Amino acid sequence: MTDLICDIETLPRTATPGLDLTAGPPGWAGPTDRAVERRTRPANITRTETAAEWERNEDARHAAAVAADVDAQRTEAVEAWRRGALHWSTVRIGCIGWTTDGWANVIDAEAIGERAAISRLLDACGTASMVWTWGPYDAWVIRSVCVRFGIHPGPLVSAGKPWERRHRDLQAGWAAWLTGHERDVRGISVREVAAFAGVEGLVGSGAEVLDCYLGGRWPEVLAHCAGDVVVEWELLRLLRTLGGVE
Repeated sequence: MTDLICDIETLPRTATPGLDLTAGPPGWAGPTDRAVERRTRPANITRTETAAEWERNEDARHAAAVAADVDAQRTEAVEAWRRGALHWSTVRIGCIGWTTDGWANVIDAEAIGERAAISRLLDACGTASMVWTWGPYDAWVIRSVCVRFGIHPGPLVSAGKPWERRHRDLQAGWAAWLTGHERDVRGISVREVAAFAGVEGLVGSGAEVLDCYLGGRWPEVLAHCAGDVVVEWELLRLLRTLGGVE
C-alpha cells in the first residue's frame, strides 16, 4: 500500500501581502454609530466656572469613550474576519505539502496559482492507494477548490461506497486509538499527539500562517507546511505500528 499524506495552508481570499488591518478588514463598512452616553451635569454644580470646567471634562471623557468604542468595533471586525474568512468555503489554498516517503514536497500555490497547485497534488495522488489528511478541513477545502475550477477531486471525492474510498482521516484514526471513538477528536491536534508520541519536526504554528503571510514572511509558512507533513507521516507510521490502522 502506498500512502500519501497531504496538508494544506489556507488564506482568506481577500488577503493580500502587506494588508493593513489597522483601518479594519477588507469589505468592512466602518463603525456603526453606537450610542455612547454623555452624562448630564449634576444640578448642584451651578457656578459658571465650575460648570464650564465640568462640561469640558465631560466632553473629553465622552470623546475618549466614543473613540474607544470605534476601536473596539474595529477589533471585533478584524477578529470576525480572521475567523470567518478561514471557513473552508471562503478560503484559497496558499500552499500544499505532501509526502509518500517521509520527505516533504511543498507546492507553492501563491507562486503558481491554485488550479496548477491542485493539479499537481492530484497527479501525486494518482499513484497512492490511500490519501490521508489530518481532520476533515483540508479535504473540504480541496473539494471546494476543485468545484471552483471544475476539477474532479480524484481520491478525495466523498462519494462512493466507504470501502471504495481512497481518503482517510488521520486525526480520526488517532482519536479512535486514544479514546475508542473516532468522532471524539476534541483536543487531538497534531501538536498534542506529536508531543504525546515524542515525534519532533513541527515548525511554527498554523495560527501564525495568516500573520506570516501579511507580514511578508511566506517562507516561514512553506517551512511550517513541510514540517506538518513530515510529522503526520511519522504519526501515520506509528499508528500503523500500534495497530490503529491497517
